[in-house]
Amino acid sequence: MFPSASAAMSVIHGDLFSPAKAQALWESLPDDHRQDHFDSENMPEDYAQAFRTVKVSQGGQWTSHAVSMRGLPLEMIWEIAWFIHHEVADGHLVNGPRLQATRIGLELATQHGSTAGRAARSVMALSVEAWVQEIRRARMRQGKGEVGTYVEVRSSLVEEGAERRRAHPPSTMFGPECRRSSGVGRRPGV
Repeated sequence: MFPSASAAMSVIHGDLFSPAKAQALWESLPDDHRQDHFDSENMPEDYAQAFRTVKVSQGGQWTSHAVSMRGLPLEMIWEIAWFIHHEVADGHLVNGPRLQATRIGLELATQHGSTAGRAARSVMALSVEAWVQEIRRARMRQGKGEVGTYVEVRSSLVEEGAERRRAHPPSTMFGPECRRSSGVGRRPGV
C-alpha cells in the first residue's frame, strides 16, 4: 500500500534535497493527503485516529487535533506532509503540539534567521544543530517575540524595583532593628 520510509528516503538522500525530489515526495501522497494543514474539515479518514486531540484553552473547553504547515516554504510543506503520511502509515500517533512547535521554529528560522536559514527550502537543508541555532537567531532578531517581550518586561521590573528602593531605602523599609549591615537578618542583641 505505502512504499517503505527507507525506500522513499533514498529519493531524498542523493543530494539531500532538490525541489524535484520534494515534489516527488508530495506527488507520492494520495490526493486528499496533499494539504498544507489538517483540521476537522479536511482531515483524511485514516489520519483521524492518529492525530492526538489536545486541549487548546485554559479551562479545557476547546480541543483540537489540527496541524498547520502554513507559513513554511512550499518544499518544506511537501516534506512534512510526506513525513506525517508515513508516520500514520507506520501506525504512529502524530503529536500536534510538538509538530506545531517545530513548524513555528522552522517558520521563524526561514523568515527571520541568518542568510542560511532564510535561504533554506528544505528540512534537510541544515543539520538539527544548525536549525536550533537558526531558531535562536531568529527569536533574537525578531525582537518583539518571546525574547523581546521578556527583555522589555525584565527591564521594566528592574526599573520599577530601582524606583521602589529610591522611594523606600532599606533602613526605612524594615524596622530599626533590621538595618542592612553585616548582621542582616539577626535579631538585635543576638
